[in-house]
Amino acid sequence: MKIYIVHYDKMKDRRIELEKQLKRERVKVEWFVQEEKNPYTQKEIDTYYLYNNQEWKRKVKLIDSHLFPRRLGIGEICVTMNHFKIFKLISEDRGPYGLILENDVILTHKFNLKLKNLLKRLRNLEWDICFIDWCAATPPKSNHPEIIFSRKDNSSWGNAGYIVKKEVAAKITNNFERFSLPADEELKYLVKKYGFKVIWANPPLTVQGSITGKFKSSLTEDRENNGIKRYISWRKNIYLLLDRKYLNIILRLLIKLETKIKGVLIG
Repeated sequence: MKIYIVHYDKMKDRRIELEKQLKRERVKVEWFVQEEKNPYTQKEIDTYYLYNNQEWKRKVKLIDSHLFPRRLGIGEICVTMNHFKIFKLISEDRGPYGLILENDVILTHKFNLKLKNLLKRLRNLEWDICFIDWCAATPPKSNHPEIIFSRKDNSSWGNAGYIVKKEVAAKITNNFERFSLPADEELKYLVKKYGFKVIWANPPLTVQGSITGKFKSSLTEDRENNGIKRYISWRKNIYLLLDRKYLNIILRLLIKLETKIKGVLIG
């Protein structure tokens, strides 16, 4: 099975750190590198990405999400494009499936052994996509490795680490439609659209460094500039005014409301 790593070459610290882990675990990978000096052209972006409020609403309705329509930032667009480009590579490869990792993953101890054991178990199960990372969600406590077949929470699945079957990647590639949502939400939409069977490895084999705090999230500012800051650009001056007038109760209520709105806007 080939392992692909989504990487932006500007993030040198992430590659250095991940290469140390890969060497420790004796794991061979293929780096899918997006070059800072050779950015995607607008024509390439338009081939993959569609900014359309109706499409956004249609898709989030299908996945039972409440994310407010917004234009994706260039970082989000490029990351999602990279995932789709790797789907094509997996669909053309000889192997039955491929593993996609993002460059901020932290491999658990004995990752290689755990991955091999997981693949052995997957041979006897029906599945299409297997997540080995739980993003910001907390997996159920378990004293032994297990497979989770469904999740009650509707939080982000995350795309930091997941195994995709060749035929699944081929179906997505051959029936390609331009994406409108961020990578993880778009994958949720495709799962719903095609009825893919999704499972999760528990405990996870990787965790995201941008969630644990090891790395600064490269997309947070991107999302905020196109989400919360766009719709609540007035907040700083209002907060300063309320603070000067000692209207602390109203100030606290507004901050609480902003936090709630932020979750709806940027997920």
